[in-house]
Amino acid sequence: KYNIFLKYIDKCHFERKGLPEVFINREKFIPNEQNGPKISFNLTHNRANENVHSTIFDIEIDYTIHGMDSVNQTKQDYEVYTLKLIYIALTNIDNSQSIPELELKQILLIDVPHLTFPHIERFVFDFLRDSGSAPLQIQPINWVELFEKEEKNRQNIYNEN
Repeated sequence: KYNIFLKYIDKCHFERKGLPEVFINREKFIPNEQNGPKISFNLTHNRANENVHSTIFDIEIDYTIHGMDSVNQTKQDYEVYTLKLIYIALTNIDNSQSIPELELKQILLIDVPHLTFPHIERFVFDFLRDSGSAPLQIQPINWVELFEKEEKNRQNIYNEN
């Protein structure tokens, strides 16, 4: 019914921040539960032509170390890095014009991400490791739950108008 025939990085931007302090003073920090990267992403889809659709992953990872300076007992924040990535999966869907809109959205926003996201995770893991940062293991994403939440939000916005 469909096949992902091309996956590629459209844009990638990496910015290292707070150097060298973030590495020199790392031992001064008392870790807390707020430490760790903040990951946000936006997932959209477009029709490229009659049967070809693109699923677009717009991902941003900001990593800031928060904690207490154990020597001075003051709060300190050091930004470590920001990684912005736009990754695109092109999918050929046979007779996509005859598929109901909801089913088409489910293919593009559930099935395609489920099959594609492991490649994105691997890229992020390797990229951060190779940049000298600790590799980042992104937690699994429930694409069905995310899709249902977004659909509910769209319905609520539609009903308000």
